[in-house]
Amino acid sequence: MNRTALLLSCVALGWSLAVAPAAAATPASAAVKATVTQVKTGPAKTAGKCPTTVGFSAVVTARGRGTVRYRWVRSDGSKGVVQSVRVKGTRMVTVRDRQTFDRDTSGWQAVEIIGKKGLSGKAPFNVTCEGPIQVWDLAHPLPPAPGKPLVATAHVDVTPPVHTGPCPTTVKFTATIQVSYVPATVNYRWIDSVTGEGRTESLVFAVGGPRVKQFALPMGVGSTTSGWKAIRILDPGGQDSGRAVYQVTCGTGPSPSPTPTTPPWLVPQVHITSLVPKDYEGPCAYFIDYQAEGSIELPAGAAQTVTYWWTLDGQKWDNYLIAFPASTSARRQTVSLTWKLKPNGSDSLPLSLTAAGGGTPSTQTFTITCVDDPQ
Repeated sequence: MNRTALLLSCVALGWSLAVAPAAAATPASAAVKATVTQVKTGPAKTAGKCPTTVGFSAVVTARGRGTVRYRWVRSDGSKGVVQSVRVKGTRMVTVRDRQTFDRDTSGWQAVEIIGKKGLSGKAPFNVTCEGPIQVWDLAHPLPPAPGKPLVATAHVDVTPPVHTGPCPTTVKFTATIQVSYVPATVNYRWIDSVTGEGRTESLVFAVGGPRVKQFALPMGVGSTTSGWKAIRILDPGGQDSGRAVYQVTCGTGPSPSPTPTTPPWLVPQVHITSLVPKDYEGPCAYFIDYQAEGSIELPAGAAQTVTYWWTLDGQKWDNYLIAFPASTSARRQTVSLTWKLKPNGSDSLPLSLTAAGGGTPSTQTFTITCVDDPQ
């Protein structure tokens, strides 16, 4: 990718950092043949307390040499992010998705192989909510229950739920997790309306400490989009959160540029924890959807606001702010970024996460290998 093409791509990124479902299907490598079988829902029928989370799985079998690209397609018209599987010979991969529901609903999900007509078989589901939806947030604390099986609950708020104005902007998700007694460890995952289920994370509640904890997940958004995030509790006795729905409508006008406020005696450490897709092989005539997650860590100390930013191949994006409350223990928060990229040829690009006043930036490199469309 030459420098002119890179700068043009980065300007486009400034307009469209947020992932939206792909506008057009991009063909898979012509040398690979793929089929989808065993499309299942787990469980197919759910009746009980809501919110609840439903899982979907399918087996993709590919033969040949190249890359298979696929996405989940849903009966409500939404589509998941395009993901890829590298193939050399014969490969079987189980692909998964999860969705959170907080009301009676039914529908189906299927897998689309990009570049192949039609969808896989459909996995139907039906959710029946029984009784009123119980919200466990700061205004509704979970009752203590020592001596009984652990109960863990989750709640997610989004600020702002609606944004109309300059972009890029930041949408912040604040999670509240409560437990019925301490000490306890809660394992959970974020669920996103587009990208599905994230990696497993843990939250530790110490002996004699509070039974409620809050943490934030800021997300940079640069184009008009909408969606939701929720939290799934992985442990028995866990109650998932409902959907925190957001809508961003980008208008004209300057974007605010926050100033660094990091105290020099508390040095933040940054890490890029995931990058999807890590490498891409396929046609380069279309936009590619990317999502990155990272963590920012601070030692114990006073409340502090950290300024951080993402950089792609030397091109810095806008600054974002993340607030850390005062704590007597080390603190860690997760940040994420979504963007689109239309390559101008095969390349290898570095993505970096940097915090003002921090140490060495965290960098991961991803590759783009352009393959001609099949004729």
